[in-house]
Amino acid sequence: MSSSKAKTTAFASKLPDNVRLALRRYFPTEISAHSAAYYTLPEHLALLRLRSEAESRMLRWSDLAEELNTELDDLAIRVSECTAFNNAYEMEILLHENVQFPDEREELFSLIKAPVVRTAYLAASFLVPYWIIYFRTWRRSRSGVITMQNVPQEGRHSTRVANAAAKCLQKYNWKRISSNLAQTKIPGLDTHSLDAGDVRVADVVFGVFKSATPFPTNL
Repeated sequence: MSSSKAKTTAFASKLPDNVRLALRRYFPTEISAHSAAYYTLPEHLALLRLRSEAESRMLRWSDLAEELNTELDDLAIRVSECTAFNNAYEMEILLHENVQFPDEREELFSLIKAPVVRTAYLAASFLVPYWIIYFRTWRRSRSGVITMQNVPQEGRHSTRVANAAAKCLQKYNWKRISSNLAQTKIPGLDTHSLDAGDVRVADVVFGVFKSATPFPTNL
């Protein structure tokens, strides 16, 4: 056993059982996700099947969105489709009262008379029964570039959304992942989008582009 694999194995043994089993089943460390050989592994094929099954069960997530819509009747909710690139159901909630999501992101800034647009992002994994929430601000520069940044939870609507999500998701047997566990980095493991050493538990559980720390993105 290589030292890298031994280090990963020892680390994984300290994780909760459900996370450890998800890592072992779907992300075998002996073959890099950057390698063409990864795509033929039974584990990778099992992951694709699970994502396909999750797509066929989107009604469950849509039902939950309807429950949240009842709890948050003045806030707009947009449900994302399942894709082949993540491991979670997702939705976004607009933290501005009585404003609907437009078709294009740019249109938000004509509907909301504020320098910053605020949204909540919610994801619930179908690999492991964990959910996560984080909050975003969107700004548009004078040149028209829209910049997104993840920010701490603050304000009345953020609290309302977090509380409503906790109430509804608990009914569906999802529990909120702790920040420490979500941010824990996994040594020796890479994914299609992240190199070894940069992969966190949240990247595996929810999909590799999720982040709970601030970062700017130009759209």
